[in-house]
Amino acid sequence: MALCDRLEQQTSDQLEAHETLVDTLLGALTQSENATELADNWARLAAHFDTLFTTEQSIDKLKQTILQLATAGKLVPFQGAPVPLKNILSFGPRNGFSPKESNHETGCKVLKLGATTKGWLDLSESKNVDIGNSVLPHLWLKKGDILIQRGNAANHVGCNVLLDSDYPNYIYPDLMMKVRVKEEMAIPSFVALYLSAPGARQFMWERMTGTSGTMPKISKKVVEEIPVSLPDIETQKAVVQKVDELTALCDQLKQRLNQASETRCQLAEAVVEGALN
Repeated sequence: MALCDRLEQQTSDQLEAHETLVDTLLGALTQSENATELADNWARLAAHFDTLFTTEQSIDKLKQTILQLATAGKLVPFQGAPVPLKNILSFGPRNGFSPKESNHETGCKVLKLGATTKGWLDLSESKNVDIGNSVLPHLWLKKGDILIQRGNAANHVGCNVLLDSDYPNYIYPDLMMKVRVKEEMAIPSFVALYLSAPGARQFMWERMTGTSGTMPKISKKVVEEIPVSLPDIETQKAVVQKVDELTALCDQLKQRLNQASETRCQLAEAVVEGALN
């Protein structure tokens, strides 16, 4: 047991030092003042990828840094004065509808909040509802819709998912908002990316309402006023492509991490079993 205690303390110290190092190097990236400095800081990070990004938390921080750099015009250079989100919307923000759950198949389902907390649409997080012919047309899920959580646990408030196709017979609930962008001004994937970045999330978190013990929420007005810097359409596409490439790298790192963790668990179980037998 004393050995276990020493190992636990050693692990805790190592994790704390590792987290500090990751935060410092990622901070240097976001504070880069020009392309040369950014390239130098990125090279320093890339040289130690295998030792820096060895936890899910560090990989998630890397993803957030990528989004922050992208929306600041540092991955693909762009400049532009920010405008309120409402200026580039063709629809919304508009709340959904949460009818009473049905205990049988009805041909219509409403999303639960868990459907959009993972960064992708999880249709298993839904429930049957009986709405008859009363549902409003805007509630149906269509390709290009962006769903934003307006109420949930604080860390989930403001998270969004972009729908990549139509989802017939599904509607979104009251604690989500839907927006659609003017596609002559913006591509939906760029706006969804922008809303996921630390700047937009912080803007929403700072304006949440709700006292201790209640579910925090953001209003329609808060979402309308989120500042968005909007380059031309071709630059938006280039930004999205670059972010997709780097996010895929993060997902590969996380997959390797999970595989290594599984191998370590199997090894530990084998060692313990051998010791006890």
